[in-house]
Amino acid sequence: MDKEMAAEAEKSFPIVGIGASTGDRRPSSPFSSGMFADVADLRKQAEALARENTPQSPEQLVPLLPEATRQMLNELRVHQIELEMQNENLRLAQVELDATKALYFDLYNLAPVGYVTVSEKGLIMDANLTVASLLGIAPSEVVKKPISQFVFKEDQDIYTANG
Repeated sequence: MDKEMAAEAEKSFPIVGIGASTGDRRPSSPFSSGMFADVADLRKQAEALARENTPQSPEQLVPLLPEATRQMLNELRVHQIELEMQNENLRLAQVELDATKALYFDLYNLAPVGYVTVSEKGLIMDANLTVASLLGIAPSEVVKKPISQFVFKEDQDIYTANG
């Protein structure tokens, strides 16, 4: 049953981040490259934390409950801890994503060279601040416009011949 739950959880949580701990640039998830190798590992660690976390748990009530209810209570506690651990991994992934986004913003937008990202159809998808400054317009005014619009009239034939 645990393997089925692990497989289902992998499908339910398609989380993509950057593996900061290894310097790896491949997509990763808290299940594959974070603190937990897989959901079974996560469950084992959650169960261990559930056993350790007795002071604030309703352990005093457990002897009064039937066995099935005790098992259900334990399952709920373990699941809650799993969710808390997954939530922490998601927070860490978000922090990594924010740091990467800030890095690429600086590299792209604050570069002394003009950069544009052009689609296959020749539309400008993104432009940095240098391009906007060179063209004398705001970066938002460049986006979704054909790059050919910014090629000098006398160079249009060269652009279309090579484009």
